[in-house]
Amino acid sequence: MKRSVRFILFSVLSIVVCWTIFTVLDYFYDMYGDMLTIVGAVMTVIAAVVCLIAGKRLEISEHPVKNIVLQLVIWNICGAVFGVPICGLVNNDRWIVHQQQGDYMSLNGIEYILFAFVITLGFSVIVILCRLAGYVFRLASQNKQNL
Repeated sequence: MKRSVRFILFSVLSIVVCWTIFTVLDYFYDMYGDMLTIVGAVMTVIAAVVCLIAGKRLEISEHPVKNIVLQLVIWNICGAVFGVPICGLVNNDRWIVHQQQGDYMSLNGIEYILFAFVITLGFSVIVILCRLAGYVFRLASQNKQNL
């Protein structure tokens, strides 16, 4: 199987897992209160780190910059494919976790829109920063060996 197809399948599976974890924790938060807020934040960060580590193992190209760009483009497209319909369902009160609607301006359900941005753009920032840090450390170790 081509590397890009494996990464696309990985991205789809990872985003589905992240959305599932987020939805289940939001359901428990709505039903039982504040006790799972920190658990939800920790689970989201853990899912992003696992995706980052696994994404590093699924290199698409031999060229590092091309690889990063392709991974981020694929990840953001997959994130948008799932995020936009889910946010639409939440806003129209058709999502599996019922959101209480207010009279004029209800912000209940805004966490889904924020999560859609975090799972795509936030992940992109994490990947870029981690890859940049790895590059800087690799350069520093090469310079240290040359001395």
